[in-house]
Amino acid sequence: MTLPKETPDHFDFSESMQIGLLRAFCKVEFFEKHFDTAKPEHFENDLLTFLAGVILAWQRKYHADMPKEVLLEEIKRAEPTRRGLIAQAVTDTVDKVYGSKVPTRYLDAQYREWSRHQAMGSAIIKASELYKQHKYADARRLIDDAYFSTDGYELGHMFLGNSENRAKRRLTEGTEKIPTMIQPLDHMLRGGVSRKSFAIIMGKPKKGKSFCLVNIGKGAVVMGYKVSHYTLEAGMPEEKVSDRYDAAFSGIRIDDLPEESERLVAAIEKAKANYGESLVIKAYPPKVCTVDTIRSHQKRLIGAGFDTDVIIVDYVDIMKATRHYEQKWIELTDIFEELSGLAAETNCVVWAASTVHRKQENKRTAHMEDAGGAFNKMFVADIIITLNQDDEEKKQGKMRMFLAAARAIPDGFDVTINTDFEHAQFAKPPAFDDEDEFVKRKDLF
Repeated sequence: MTLPKETPDHFDFSESMQIGLLRAFCKVEFFEKHFDTAKPEHFENDLLTFLAGVILAWQRKYHADMPKEVLLEEIKRAEPTRRGLIAQAVTDTVDKVYGSKVPTRYLDAQYREWSRHQAMGSAIIKASELYKQHKYADARRLIDDAYFSTDGYELGHMFLGNSENRAKRRLTEGTEKIPTMIQPLDHMLRGGVSRKSFAIIMGKPKKGKSFCLVNIGKGAVVMGYKVSHYTLEAGMPEEKVSDRYDAAFSGIRIDDLPEESERLVAAIEKAKANYGESLVIKAYPPKVCTVDTIRSHQKRLIGAGFDTDVIIVDYVDIMKATRHYEQKWIELTDIFEELSGLAAETNCVVWAASTVHRKQENKRTAHMEDAGGAFNKMFVADIIITLNQDDEEKKQGKMRMFLAAARAIPDGFDVTINTDFEHAQFAKPPAFDDEDEFVKRKDLF
């Protein structure tokens, strides 16, 4: 395999395209998108290189649109030996620059692609060295960073100058929240969880975290959203998670599913008719799945026409870190930060289960600081809910959900719900004799 040159010397554009680029760099909006990669030596001849140097130096100083008269004045001030080299052609070329009709949007796309190619060439060479050292995750990250390096050129939202646009957006879009369909919890959350949010269900082992996530997934499906449910526990394969969803959708006890096959199939077919193919369950072994693994799977789903709204991870503490550190708490913090980033990147709600620290398992109510593994990891979460149940509550089938932390809404409250894990019901819905009435009143469970 022939590796690319680390840094291409010149543009591979035609002269007219390069003249168009000079015209684009005279505009401050284009310059501010690409200033960090723009170099005069990328242009193919002395004349264009000289003009690019004059334009880029002026832009770095003044950050404004550069009129033709200003460019001509700056040329006059240029170093005499350089000016003499191109004196006879400079006026005609400046006329061509300001007369260029190449669309700026096209130039922007072509320049981005060229910059990406340049970055990829350098990254592949460096990644090959990492490959030899068996540092595969670092090599992949290096190449991914290079590939997406030109996607962040926009400078951001100019706040003070866009108040009217923001007001119009709020009127037309509103703030979408995806409910859990656990009614008392949704009441505490003021309707649900906003897109791009990272929410944590935290609790002691065997206290219902997985059942809770199944009910959140079911609730999202019922409300018309698409759900990707990732199960990472060795004892929780796709089949077992599917059993819980079967019970949750059908109302049949988990243990009775084999004997109730006909009723179960009818219930699931009805759910499919109502909600479409809107739930994907994917299993990975413990300590194999990274956030990049989920990201790649999401891209495959999008390619298949499945655009996820809610991502569920059960559970986050047994994910594999993208990078290896000697201290486990640093790896856990990295995983939490990457999941938070994934929520923003995909415009999804990401729900994940996590455990409390073993030393805190005897507390009646777990708080944010009782997180297992690394307390710092919890700072990136937008919502933290702890599940709490003492022995008496367990006998009564009750569970307390404590809103330990939340952004933009009050926290420190708890609600008590009735559970029915035999039917995979984390929060028991109201009983209806008529199935049609159940569909009408789905907002209550």
